[in-house]
Amino acid sequence: MKKNPVYRHEIAELTTLLRRLGVEKPDIIRLLNTTEERFAVWLKRYPELQSAINEPTPAVRAEEALIKRALGFKISEATAEELVDKNSGELLEVLKRRTVTKDVPPDVRALLFYLKNRWPERWSESQSENYTYTPDEDERDL
Repeated sequence: MKKNPVYRHEIAELTTLLRRLGVEKPDIIRLLNTTEERFAVWLKRYPELQSAINEPTPAVRAEEALIKRALGFKISEATAEELVDKNSGELLEVLKRRTVTKDVPPDVRALLFYLKNRWPERWSESQSENYTYTPDEDERDL
């Protein structure tokens, strides 16, 4: 029978580090030498542990970043023109502030990489070489 340790705040920090390394919840419970029931009680009682266990793994973060790059996204850049005293280097006044929203276009290579790895049976190149196009009846009249 496993001995159930008393909760300490270091457990949340350790859980965060383990999640960032890609360790899954059952393995974390085993490494903490506790039971699933005790861990469930801790999750309800301590919000910092709940947020630690919800920390996305590196694989999830990488997949999210790849999807974002493949589909394109918007990014905002804030700039400011400042009036600075030449002698003292002190900021005298902020003249203009502006925020520019830029579109980062979709990246076709990232999209192909994602599709080929996520659904290789549908998107692999070897299969596309054997694929023959047959037009629908509507397209034959064109």
